[in-house]
Amino acid sequence: MKFTVRTRLSISFALIFTILIILFSGVIYYLMVSDLERELVEDSKQNMYEVLLVFTSGTWETQLAEMPEESREFNLSIKVLDLQGNIAFLTEGVSQADWPVEKDLLQQALEKPVWSNEEINGVSHLVLTQSFVAAEGKPPHFIQIANSRAHINKVRNLLMSCVNVGTPLILAIAVIAGRFFAKRALAPVDRIRARAQTIKSDSLHERLEYSGPPDELFRLTETLNDLLDRVEQSVNLMKQFVADASHELRIPLTGLRGTVEVALRQVRSNDEYKKILETVYNKSERLSELVWDLLSLAQVDSGKMELEKMEVEIEPFLTNLLEEAKALDSEKRVAIRLGKVAKGKAKFDEVKVHLLLVNLLENAVRYNKPGGEVLLSSELNSRFIVSVKDTGIGIPNEDQPKIFDRFYRVDKARSREAGGTGLGLAIARSIAEAHNGTLKVRSVFSEGSEFTLTLPLS
Repeated sequence: MKFTVRTRLSISFALIFTILIILFSGVIYYLMVSDLERELVEDSKQNMYEVLLVFTSGTWETQLAEMPEESREFNLSIKVLDLQGNIAFLTEGVSQADWPVEKDLLQQALEKPVWSNEEINGVSHLVLTQSFVAAEGKPPHFIQIANSRAHINKVRNLLMSCVNVGTPLILAIAVIAGRFFAKRALAPVDRIRARAQTIKSDSLHERLEYSGPPDELFRLTETLNDLLDRVEQSVNLMKQFVADASHELRIPLTGLRGTVEVALRQVRSNDEYKKILETVYNKSERLSELVWDLLSLAQVDSGKMELEKMEVEIEPFLTNLLEEAKALDSEKRVAIRLGKVAKGKAKFDEVKVHLLLVNLLENAVRYNKPGGEVLLSSELNSRFIVSVKDTGIGIPNEDQPKIFDRFYRVDKARSREAGGTGLGLAIARSIAEAHNGTLKVRSVFSEGSEFTLTLPLS
């Protein structure tokens, strides 16, 4: 059976409190009973001393007449025996059957006082047996003094009654108090829960409030607010992504539809149909490219970008990449060349890193100046570093932190005319991060940009 947090706290509080009460009662019981037993021993010693003074102060036989009176005065049970174990005196009200003679005990008492426990008239007694000689030349006799434990038993029974009655009562009080304090302790949690339930998808800007001390609940509230920040940011990015994707998809679809509608309005020559089909093909290519980029980003968002890392020779990899980049259609006569290239191997997903660098090279050509230059270089030390540097139009400082955002364009109209989907850099950064690497930009407006890819070797 699963209990609520409030119930578990109440039960735990009650159990701990009850255990403490039982332990405390046990300690008190032990200390009090032990103290009473010590007092009983000391009283027995004192009583024996005083009785021995009476017996040794005169003739032994003359003292027997005074023994009943002495016994009543000390509230003791006293027994006097001779060397053979015959009873010379026994306190009134106690029979020999109630307090039998133990001769082994008497033999031990000849050497030293002996303590024993006796049941007299159904009551436990502490018995002290000691030998004495009433006068010089007289045979030894024995005195047995029995002190009743009745008052100790009375105190013991009273303590047990208090524990037996008080423990259930204290347990009930502990359960009630535990539920009360648990409810008070968890009240802020209920308020946080109730407040969290009011936050919907259209009110993610709202936050939880907690006015208590900087305790666990404060840290919980801060953590939940941080979570809401991330959720709000993700939802806003998703909304923006959907809006941008819809907008970007609508443009080529509208162009396709318009081109086809114009073509269908009248009969045209073969050359005109060919030009229209070329236009449709170009627009469908751009649409296909956009859909492919969207699918790539969808894989990134779902965590399904799988890497197939392998050892790659760096110099042949970059040389082939350079030859492919030179084939890019450019009317600007941009020169693409290799700079310093590291020799050796690095481990990464060759296909995806190739896609990343092709994207950087395409941008470097697309946004370069006529007759400009693109430099591809690499380093290999504790990391694999590739840089793509161009002499293009550059990126304003205020736009540099945003260029890796999806569909972000520094100059939207100019970028769309130049081609591209606005997703290339976002995909490139995702590939770098999937390798536990980084992709950074350093740019000076109107002078050029340098993109640097850094990948760990392992």
